[in-house]
This record gives sequence, structure tokens and C-alpha cells, in this order.
Amino acid sequence: MSISVIIPVYNVASYIEECIRSVMSQTYDGDLECLIVDDCGQDESIDIARKVVEEYNGPFSFRFIHHDKNKGLSVSRNTGIENSKGEYIYFLDADDILKDNCLELLLEVLKQYPDCEMVQGGLELLVEDGATTSTHVIENLRISLSTEKEIPQYSNKKEWIKRAFAQRGGLRGFSMTAQNRLINRTFVIKNKLYFKEKVIHEDELWNYMLATHITRLGFCKHNTYLYRIRHNSITTQQRSNDEKIKDLFPVWDGILIDLLKTPSKVFTKMLWGYMNEFWTYEMSPQTRKELLERLKLLMHDFHFPTTIGLWFYTHRHNASNFGDFFFRKMMHNSIRKMQPI
Repeated sequence: MSISVIIPVYNVASYIEECIRSVMSQTYDGDLECLIVDDCGQDESIDIARKVVEEYNGPFSFRFIHHDKNKGLSVSRNTGIENSKGEYIYFLDADDILKDNCLELLLEVLKQYPDCEMVQGGLELLVEDGATTSTHVIENLRISLSTEKEIPQYSNKKEWIKRAFAQRGGLRGFSMTAQNRLINRTFVIKNKLYFKEKVIHEDELWNYMLATHITRLGFCKHNTYLYRIRHNSITTQQRSNDEKIKDLFPVWDGILIDLLKTPSKVFTKMLWGYMNEFWTYEMSPQTRKELLERLKLLMHDFHFPTTIGLWFYTHRHNASNFGDFFFRKMMHNSIRKMQPI
């Protein structure tokens, strides 16, 4: 089996060498190519990467692909997909690290269940101190599939797979990132599973689209990946509630558009819960109005009583708790009437 590891590179000079060396150190003894996608950063990341690769004298091949300008993470991953030659694709962020036996362990599951369209591994959090820029593994916070008894090693039950994705990293779900997965390249190309451009939370939307197509899924119940939490990254920067919510609008819109075409009880409940998480946040009237419009659209085929409940819920600070209860009850009943797909 052949594997294409895809590493998008943009302003990661402090981390890129460790990342690439973790690929070079893999115990996997098969055909492996590593695609390093240069997304035109302003630091010396690519120079460092080139130096590390030039000094390498091992069995794996490394290729550099250059953008003519900065295009973002989504386009960089898509560039990797389009230029990959392996039977399986593996996304690796340039500030993260593979454990030495990562690919070998994932392939063991694939060999046992060769019809898998994807194999998901477990991960650990590698957290930056921030003040000293040191890093350490937080053992008691690590995300490990091996601690989740309900997750099997293999499933071809489409409804179960949907529900696992719909948990969005919850107790019965798994990470909503794109990394640390062996994914069949033909499956990705056939179903046009490319990342949407100019979306900050591109993994969320991509995982939804992935979940609507995948039918055979494997799990490696070992932690194979070190996921770095950087104090200055996009996901950890201090942002206003309005900014956080507006960043998610393109994700929600993409899911909404697909649900309007292909209704799904599981994913309607998922999206409702996702948007509802933010409803209690303090936000500007305009942002709340835009969020409300999306909630209405999600309930496009609901009856008039639900609209009344929605009005009460919107003005719950000036009304009784009955509006909140009524709205949630109507929403719950409406979703129950939908046919599972």
C-alpha cells in the first residue's frame, strides 16, 4: 500500500523540522511520499524544510509544491490531494508530530479491514506554555480512542457512523480535525471531498461532507499523533463573540444548503445543537439577527406554532420561561417527525 502524507507549510519555522523528521522516523516500511506544500509564508519555514530533506538519506520520497501566493490551508490541502500519488492520503499539520509507529499502526487496521474508506487514529494534546514557549504532553487531557469503550475497531453501519460524526468530538464521537487519518484517495476524488476555500473552520464543514459519504470506517485504538495547541494560533487567539460566530457562518451555511437538498434527522439535530450553543452568547443585534435567520432556515418546513415559539425564545429575556420551553419542545417534535436518512 502506498501513502501520501500532505503537509501545508505557512510560517511554522519553529516547528517544521520536528514535523518532517517525525515523518522520516516512521517504522512503516512501504511506499511513502511526503508532499510539502509551500503556501508562501514570510519566515524561513521552507528553507528549513529544504535543508532537512536535502540531508535525508532514507527510503521515503519528499516533494515540494509551491503556490505563487498565499492561498490558505484549504487550498494547500487541496493542492496536496491533486498532486498525491498514494493509494491513501494522510494530512499532517506542520506544527504537529507523528509518533514513530503512527502509519504502521493505522495500516494494521487497514490490513485487517481492507474495505475501509478511512482509518482514524487517537491523538494526544501537545500544549505550549506560552510564557516560556516550552511544550509538554497533558496526559489527563489527551484525546484517546482507547478510552472510549463504545467505539469499535470497524463499522460499516452508516447510521452509527453518522451519529459518531454528529457528536463533533463528544463522548461517543471523535476529533473534528482532518489530521491523523488514512483516507482512500479514490474515495476522496470520487466524492469531491475537497476543502472549501476561505473558511477558518474548514475541518468542520469537510467532516460533515465526509460523513455524508463514508460507509466503512476503521479505528486505531492507539494514540498515534501529537496535536499541538499553540498560544498564538487562530483557534486560541482571543476573539470577540461576534467574530467567533461569524467565522462559523460559512460552515453552518454549507451544512444548511446540503440539508435542504438532502434532509437528515441526525445532522439536523447536530446543526441545531451546534448553533444553539452560541445562542446564549452576548453578541451584537446584527449577529443575533443573522444567527436567527439561519435557525429559521433550519426549520424551513416547520409549522406556524414553531414560529411563535421561536419569537418567544428570541425575546426570552423579556418573557416567561414558557417561550424557551415551547420553542425547544416544538423543535424536538419537528425533528422527531423527520425520516432518518
